[in-house]
Amino acid sequence: MTNKCNLACDYCYVPKNTNEMNEEIIEQSIRYAMSDGSPTISIVFFGGEPLMEKPLIEHAIGICRSIEKKGRHFFHLKISTNGTLLDEETLKFLKREQVLLSISMDGNRSAHDTHRKFPDGNGSFDLVDEKASLALEYHPYATALSVITPQNAGYVCESSEYLLNKGFKYIISAPDFDSVWDEKSMSVLERQYRKLSKIYIEKTRDKKDFYLAPFEEKLASHICGPYKKYERCELGIKNVSIAPDGSIFPCIQFVYEDPGRWCIGDVWKGIDTAKREAIYTESEEEKESCTTCEVKGRCRNWCGCLNWHTTGNVNKVSPTVCAYERMITPIADSIGNRLFKKRTPLFIDKFYNAAYPFLALFREKKDI
Repeated sequence: MTNKCNLACDYCYVPKNTNEMNEEIIEQSIRYAMSDGSPTISIVFFGGEPLMEKPLIEHAIGICRSIEKKGRHFFHLKISTNGTLLDEETLKFLKREQVLLSISMDGNRSAHDTHRKFPDGNGSFDLVDEKASLALEYHPYATALSVITPQNAGYVCESSEYLLNKGFKYIISAPDFDSVWDEKSMSVLERQYRKLSKIYIEKTRDKKDFYLAPFEEKLASHICGPYKKYERCELGIKNVSIAPDGSIFPCIQFVYEDPGRWCIGDVWKGIDTAKREAIYTESEEEKESCTTCEVKGRCRNWCGCLNWHTTGNVNKVSPTVCAYERMITPIADSIGNRLFKKRTPLFIDKFYNAAYPFLALFREKKDI
Protein backbone atom coordinates (compact mmCIF):
# COMPACT_ATOMS: atom_id res chain seq x y z
CA MET A 1 0.00 0.00 0.00
CA THR A 2 2.69 2.46 1.05
CA ASN A 3 6.28 2.66 2.22
CA LYS A 4 5.33 5.31 4.77
CA CYS A 5 5.31 4.34 8.44
CA ASN A 6 4.90 6.17 11.72
CA LEU A 7 7.40 3.90 13.46
CA ALA A 8 11.14 3.55 12.96
CA CYS A 9 11.77 -0.13 13.76
CA ASP A 10 15.47 -0.72 13.24
CA TYR A 11 15.07 -4.20 11.74
CA CYS A 12 12.57 -3.08 9.08
CA TYR A 13 13.54 -3.79 5.47
CA VAL A 14 11.14 -1.25 3.91
CA PRO A 15 12.95 1.82 2.49
CA LYS A 16 12.20 5.13 4.14
CA ASN A 17 10.31 7.01 1.41
CA THR A 18 6.77 8.16 0.72
CA ASN A 19 5.94 5.84 -2.19
CA GLU A 20 2.28 4.88 -2.08
CA MET A 21 -0.41 3.32 -4.21
CA ASN A 22 -3.27 5.29 -5.71
CA GLU A 23 -6.82 4.31 -6.66
CA GLU A 24 -5.88 3.53 -10.25
CA ILE A 25 -3.17 1.06 -9.21
CA ILE A 26 -5.39 -0.51 -6.55
CA GLU A 27 -8.20 -1.04 -9.06
CA GLN A 28 -5.85 -2.47 -11.67
CA SER A 29 -4.24 -4.73 -9.05
CA ILE A 30 -7.64 -6.20 -8.24
CA ARG A 31 -8.40 -6.71 -11.94
CA TYR A 32 -5.03 -8.41 -12.34
CA ALA A 33 -5.76 -10.68 -9.35
CA MET A 34 -8.95 -11.85 -11.05
CA SER A 35 -7.33 -12.33 -14.45
CA ASP A 36 -6.46 -16.02 -14.00
CA GLY A 37 -10.09 -16.90 -13.38
CA SER A 38 -9.62 -18.23 -9.86
CA PRO A 39 -12.87 -17.97 -7.86
CA THR A 40 -11.05 -17.33 -4.57
CA ILE A 41 -8.56 -14.49 -4.25
CA SER A 42 -6.47 -13.61 -1.21
CA ILE A 43 -5.29 -10.05 -0.71
CA VAL A 44 -3.08 -8.85 2.15
CA PHE A 45 -2.68 -5.12 2.79
CA PHE A 46 0.97 -4.49 3.68
CA GLY A 47 3.24 -1.51 4.28
CA GLY A 48 5.07 0.40 5.60
CA GLU A 49 2.03 1.00 7.75
CA PRO A 50 -1.01 0.31 5.55
CA LEU A 51 -3.43 2.17 7.83
CA MET A 52 -1.68 5.41 6.87
CA GLU A 53 -3.64 4.85 3.64
CA LYS A 54 -6.93 3.92 5.30
CA PRO A 55 -9.19 5.60 2.68
CA LEU A 56 -7.42 3.64 -0.04
CA ILE A 57 -7.90 0.39 1.86
CA GLU A 58 -11.59 1.17 2.30
CA HIS A 59 -11.81 1.86 -1.44
CA ALA A 60 -10.15 -1.46 -2.26
CA ILE A 61 -12.38 -3.43 0.11
CA GLY A 62 -15.45 -1.74 -1.33
CA ILE A 63 -14.45 -2.84 -4.84
CA CYS A 64 -13.83 -6.42 -3.69
CA ARG A 65 -17.18 -6.72 -1.93
CA SER A 66 -18.96 -5.18 -4.91
CA ILE A 67 -17.37 -7.77 -7.22
CA GLU A 68 -18.41 -10.55 -4.86
CA LYS A 69 -22.06 -9.64 -5.31
CA LYS A 70 -21.80 -10.78 -8.93
CA GLY A 71 -21.16 -14.29 -7.61
CA ARG A 72 -18.03 -15.23 -9.54
CA HIS A 73 -15.29 -14.30 -7.06
CA PHE A 74 -14.71 -14.39 -3.33
CA PHE A 75 -12.04 -12.25 -1.68
CA HIS A 76 -10.17 -13.38 1.42
CA LEU A 77 -8.82 -10.14 2.92
CA LYS A 78 -6.19 -9.52 5.58
CA ILE A 79 -4.26 -6.55 6.92
CA SER A 80 -0.88 -6.53 8.65
CA THR A 81 -0.42 -3.46 10.86
CA ASN A 82 1.84 -2.15 13.60
CA GLY A 83 -1.33 -1.51 15.59
CA THR A 84 -0.70 2.10 16.51
CA LEU A 85 -3.43 3.55 14.29
CA LEU A 86 -6.17 1.12 15.23
CA ASP A 87 -9.29 2.66 16.72
CA GLU A 88 -12.83 1.51 17.41
CA GLU A 89 -14.15 2.80 14.09
CA THR A 90 -11.46 0.99 12.10
CA LEU A 91 -11.86 -2.24 14.06
CA LYS A 92 -15.63 -2.21 13.55
CA PHE A 93 -15.12 -1.63 9.83
CA LEU A 94 -12.62 -4.49 9.52
CA LYS A 95 -14.93 -6.80 11.48
CA ARG A 96 -17.94 -5.87 9.36
CA GLU A 97 -15.97 -6.48 6.18
CA GLN A 98 -14.51 -9.73 7.55
CA VAL A 99 -10.90 -8.61 7.17
CA LEU A 100 -8.46 -10.73 9.15
CA LEU A 101 -6.12 -8.75 11.38
CA SER A 102 -2.44 -9.24 12.18
CA ILE A 103 -0.65 -6.98 14.65
CA SER A 104 3.12 -6.67 14.90
CA MET A 105 3.95 -7.03 18.58
CA ASP A 106 7.25 -8.47 19.71
CA GLY A 107 6.01 -9.51 23.14
CA ASN A 108 6.41 -7.84 26.50
CA ARG A 109 7.74 -4.33 26.97
CA SER A 110 11.40 -5.34 27.11
CA ALA A 111 11.23 -7.35 23.88
CA HIS A 112 8.97 -5.00 21.95
CA ASP A 113 10.69 -1.74 22.78
CA THR A 114 14.11 -3.14 21.89
CA HIS A 115 13.39 -2.42 18.22
CA ARG A 116 9.87 -1.13 17.70
CA LYS A 117 10.24 2.57 18.40
CA PHE A 118 8.85 5.88 17.24
CA PRO A 119 11.12 8.19 15.22
CA ASP A 120 11.89 10.13 18.43
CA GLY A 121 13.39 6.99 19.96
CA ASN A 122 10.58 6.26 22.40
CA GLY A 123 9.23 2.71 22.54
CA SER A 124 5.80 1.94 21.10
CA PHE A 125 4.83 -0.79 23.58
CA ASP A 126 2.37 1.19 25.67
CA LEU A 127 0.35 2.32 22.68
CA VAL A 128 0.45 -1.01 20.85
CA ASP A 129 -0.46 -2.91 24.02
CA GLU A 130 -3.49 -0.66 24.53
CA LYS A 131 -4.55 -0.99 20.88
CA ALA A 132 -4.08 -4.77 20.95
CA SER A 133 -6.46 -5.06 23.90
CA LEU A 134 -9.06 -3.09 21.99
CA ALA A 135 -8.44 -5.11 18.82
CA LEU A 136 -8.99 -8.43 20.59
CA GLU A 137 -12.44 -7.26 21.70
CA TYR A 138 -13.50 -7.03 18.06
CA HIS A 139 -11.12 -9.58 16.54
CA PRO A 140 -10.55 -12.41 19.05
CA TYR A 141 -8.67 -14.39 16.39
CA ALA A 142 -6.22 -11.60 15.54
CA THR A 143 -2.66 -12.80 15.00
CA ALA A 144 0.36 -11.46 16.85
CA LEU A 145 3.46 -11.25 14.66
CA SER A 146 6.74 -11.21 16.59
CA VAL A 147 10.31 -10.78 15.39
CA ILE A 148 13.14 -12.37 17.36
CA THR A 149 16.62 -10.87 17.26
CA PRO A 150 19.83 -11.54 19.18
CA GLN A 151 19.00 -8.45 21.24
CA ASN A 152 15.53 -9.59 22.41
CA ALA A 153 15.99 -13.37 22.25
CA GLY A 154 16.28 -13.56 26.03
CA TYR A 155 12.61 -12.52 26.35
CA VAL A 156 11.08 -15.08 23.97
CA CYS A 157 9.46 -17.32 26.58
CA GLU A 158 8.18 -14.48 28.76
CA SER A 159 6.97 -12.58 25.69
CA SER A 160 5.07 -15.53 24.23
CA GLU A 161 3.43 -16.18 27.58
CA TYR A 162 2.53 -12.50 27.83
CA LEU A 163 0.82 -12.55 24.44
CA LEU A 164 -1.04 -15.76 25.22
CA ASN A 165 -2.25 -14.39 28.55
CA LYS A 166 -3.27 -11.16 26.84
CA GLY A 167 -5.68 -13.16 24.72
CA PHE A 168 -3.86 -13.81 21.46
CA LYS A 169 -4.64 -17.32 20.25
CA TYR A 170 -2.41 -17.11 17.18
CA ILE A 171 1.21 -16.12 17.69
CA ILE A 172 3.70 -16.29 14.86
CA SER A 173 7.25 -15.53 15.92
CA ALA A 174 10.33 -15.92 13.76
CA PRO A 175 13.99 -14.94 13.98
CA ASP A 176 15.31 -12.03 11.98
CA PHE A 177 18.07 -13.84 10.11
CA ASP A 178 19.34 -10.55 8.70
CA SER A 179 20.63 -9.89 12.21
CA VAL A 180 24.05 -11.14 13.27
CA TRP A 181 23.50 -14.35 15.20
CA ASP A 182 26.45 -16.04 16.90
CA GLU A 183 26.79 -19.18 18.99
CA LYS A 184 26.03 -17.29 22.20
CA SER A 185 22.82 -15.64 20.98
CA MET A 186 21.63 -18.87 19.39
CA SER A 187 22.20 -20.64 22.71
CA VAL A 188 20.12 -18.00 24.47
CA LEU A 189 17.30 -18.62 21.98
CA GLU A 190 17.58 -22.37 22.46
CA ARG A 191 17.20 -22.02 26.23
CA GLN A 192 14.18 -19.79 25.72
CA TYR A 193 12.56 -22.29 23.37
CA ARG A 194 13.12 -25.10 25.87
CA LYS A 195 11.40 -23.02 28.55
CA LEU A 196 8.61 -22.17 26.15
CA SER A 197 8.15 -25.84 25.26
CA LYS A 198 7.09 -26.50 28.87
CA ILE A 199 4.45 -23.79 28.63
CA TYR A 200 3.26 -25.24 25.32
CA ILE A 201 2.86 -28.66 26.94
CA GLU A 202 1.13 -27.20 30.00
CA LYS A 203 -1.41 -25.18 28.02
CA THR A 204 -2.10 -28.11 25.68
CA ARG A 205 -2.78 -30.37 28.66
CA ASP A 206 -5.08 -27.67 30.03
CA LYS A 207 -7.03 -27.82 26.75
CA LYS A 208 -6.25 -24.24 25.76
CA ASP A 209 -6.71 -23.77 22.01
CA PHE A 210 -3.83 -21.77 20.56
CA TYR A 211 -1.35 -21.67 17.70
CA LEU A 212 2.28 -20.96 18.53
CA ALA A 213 4.84 -20.84 15.76
CA PRO A 214 7.41 -22.17 15.19
CA PHE A 215 6.42 -25.24 17.22
CA GLU A 216 3.20 -25.90 15.30
CA GLU A 217 4.77 -26.21 11.86
CA LYS A 218 7.63 -28.36 13.16
CA LEU A 219 5.21 -30.70 14.91
CA ALA A 220 3.15 -30.92 11.71
CA SER A 221 6.24 -31.71 9.65
CA HIS A 222 6.99 -34.66 11.92
CA ILE A 223 3.44 -35.99 12.01
CA CYS A 224 2.35 -35.21 8.45
CA GLY A 225 5.71 -35.43 6.69
CA PRO A 226 7.88 -32.83 4.92
CA TYR A 227 6.57 -29.45 3.83
CA LYS A 228 4.15 -29.88 0.95
CA LYS A 229 4.26 -27.57 -2.05
CA TYR A 230 0.79 -26.26 -1.26
CA GLU A 231 2.15 -25.02 2.08
CA ARG A 232 4.79 -22.90 0.38
CA CYS A 233 4.64 -19.61 -1.51
CA GLU A 234 6.80 -21.13 -4.29
CA LEU A 235 8.45 -17.79 -5.01
CA GLY A 236 5.99 -16.11 -7.33
CA ILE A 237 4.13 -19.19 -8.55
CA LYS A 238 1.17 -18.99 -6.17
CA ASN A 239 1.70 -15.70 -4.35
CA VAL A 240 3.05 -12.39 -5.61
CA SER A 241 3.61 -8.97 -4.08
CA ILE A 242 2.62 -5.72 -5.76
CA ALA A 243 4.70 -2.61 -5.14
CA PRO A 244 3.16 0.85 -4.74
CA ASP A 245 3.88 1.60 -8.41
CA GLY A 246 2.13 -1.59 -9.63
CA SER A 247 5.28 -3.63 -10.26
CA ILE A 248 5.00 -7.33 -9.42
CA PHE A 249 7.58 -9.25 -7.36
CA PRO A 250 7.80 -12.90 -6.27
CA CYS A 251 7.87 -12.00 -2.55
CA ILE A 252 7.17 -8.99 -0.33
CA GLN A 253 10.83 -8.61 0.61
CA PHE A 254 11.94 -8.52 -3.02
CA VAL A 255 9.82 -5.41 -3.58
CA TYR A 256 12.63 -3.40 -2.04
CA GLU A 257 15.51 -5.11 -3.83
CA ASP A 258 16.99 -4.55 -7.30
CA PRO A 259 13.90 -4.25 -9.56
CA GLY A 260 15.87 -5.28 -12.62
CA ARG A 261 16.71 -8.57 -10.97
CA TRP A 262 13.45 -9.34 -9.18
CA CYS A 263 10.57 -7.52 -10.89
CA ILE A 264 8.57 -10.14 -12.81
CA GLY A 265 5.94 -7.89 -14.37
CA ASP A 266 3.32 -5.30 -13.54
CA VAL A 267 -0.43 -5.17 -13.02
CA TRP A 268 -1.08 -3.83 -16.55
CA LYS A 269 0.95 -6.22 -18.69
CA GLY A 270 0.91 -9.20 -16.34
CA ILE A 271 3.77 -11.52 -15.43
CA ASP A 272 6.82 -12.38 -17.48
CA THR A 273 6.35 -16.13 -17.04
CA ALA A 274 9.81 -17.00 -18.35
CA LYS A 275 11.48 -14.76 -15.77
CA ARG A 276 9.26 -16.05 -12.98
CA GLU A 277 9.96 -19.66 -13.90
CA ALA A 278 13.70 -18.98 -14.05
CA ILE A 279 13.72 -17.55 -10.52
CA TYR A 280 11.56 -20.38 -9.21
CA THR A 281 13.63 -23.09 -10.91
CA GLU A 282 16.84 -21.63 -9.53
CA SER A 283 15.43 -21.64 -5.98
CA GLU A 284 14.16 -25.23 -6.32
CA GLU A 285 17.44 -26.78 -7.40
CA GLU A 286 18.82 -29.44 -5.07
CA LYS A 287 20.92 -27.79 -2.38
CA GLU A 288 24.19 -29.62 -2.01
CA SER A 289 24.57 -28.72 1.66
CA CYS A 290 21.16 -30.24 2.46
CA THR A 291 21.44 -33.67 0.85
CA THR A 292 22.44 -35.55 4.01
CA CYS A 293 20.89 -33.24 6.62
CA GLU A 294 18.75 -34.97 9.24
CA VAL A 295 16.08 -32.26 9.10
CA LYS A 296 15.88 -32.06 5.32
CA GLY A 297 12.25 -31.65 4.29
CA ARG A 298 11.34 -30.17 7.66
CA CYS A 299 13.27 -26.90 7.45
CA ARG A 300 12.72 -23.74 5.44
CA ASN A 301 15.64 -24.27 3.07
CA TRP A 302 13.11 -23.89 0.24
CA CYS A 303 12.47 -20.21 1.04
CA GLY A 304 14.29 -18.42 -1.76
CA CYS A 305 13.58 -15.03 -0.21
CA LEU A 306 15.18 -16.02 3.10
CA ASN A 307 18.12 -17.55 1.27
CA TRP A 308 18.66 -14.40 -0.80
CA HIS A 309 18.59 -12.13 2.21
CA THR A 310 21.03 -14.24 4.19
CA THR A 311 23.43 -15.47 1.49
CA GLY A 312 22.75 -13.42 -1.65
CA ASN A 313 21.66 -16.59 -3.47
CA VAL A 314 18.10 -17.97 -3.66
CA ASN A 315 19.49 -21.50 -3.69
CA LYS A 316 22.04 -21.23 -0.89
CA VAL A 317 21.09 -21.71 2.76
CA SER A 318 22.71 -19.65 5.49
CA PRO A 319 24.69 -21.57 8.15
CA THR A 320 22.71 -19.56 10.72
CA VAL A 321 19.42 -20.84 9.31
CA CYS A 322 20.82 -24.38 9.37
CA ALA A 323 21.89 -24.01 13.00
CA TYR A 324 18.45 -22.68 13.91
CA GLU A 325 16.57 -25.48 12.15
CA ARG A 326 18.72 -28.15 13.77
CA MET A 327 18.05 -26.54 17.13
CA ILE A 328 14.29 -25.96 16.94
CA THR A 329 13.28 -29.25 15.30
CA PRO A 330 14.31 -31.63 18.12
CA ILE A 331 12.72 -29.32 20.69
CA ALA A 332 9.42 -29.52 18.82
CA ASP A 333 9.79 -33.29 18.50
CA SER A 334 10.29 -33.53 22.26
CA ILE A 335 7.00 -31.65 22.77
CA GLY A 336 5.23 -34.01 20.38
CA ASN A 337 6.67 -37.14 21.97
CA ARG A 338 5.58 -36.13 25.45
CA LEU A 339 2.07 -35.14 24.44
CA PHE A 340 1.54 -38.14 22.17
CA LYS A 341 2.80 -40.57 24.78
CA LYS A 342 0.09 -39.35 27.15
CA ARG A 343 -2.46 -39.23 24.33
CA THR A 344 -3.19 -35.63 25.32
CA PRO A 345 -6.68 -34.95 23.88
CA LEU A 346 -6.05 -31.46 22.49
CA PHE A 347 -2.77 -32.52 20.89
CA ILE A 348 -4.43 -35.52 19.23
CA ASP A 349 -7.26 -33.30 17.99
CA LYS A 350 -4.94 -30.60 16.67
CA PHE A 351 -2.64 -32.86 14.67
CA TYR A 352 -4.62 -36.03 13.94
CA ASN A 353 -8.18 -34.76 13.50
CA ALA A 354 -8.97 -32.92 10.26
CA ALA A 355 -12.02 -31.39 11.96
CA TYR A 356 -9.90 -29.64 14.61
CA PRO A 357 -10.38 -26.07 13.29
CA PHE A 358 -14.15 -26.50 13.53
CA LEU A 359 -13.90 -28.11 16.97
CA ALA A 360 -11.74 -25.25 18.24
CA LEU A 361 -14.21 -22.68 16.92
CA PHE A 362 -17.12 -24.57 18.51
CA ARG A 363 -15.36 -24.64 21.88
CA GLU A 364 -14.64 -20.91 21.61
CA LYS A 365 -18.28 -20.08 20.83
CA LYS A 366 -19.43 -22.32 23.66
CA ASP A 367 -17.16 -20.57 26.16
CA ILE A 368 -18.45 -17.17 25.02
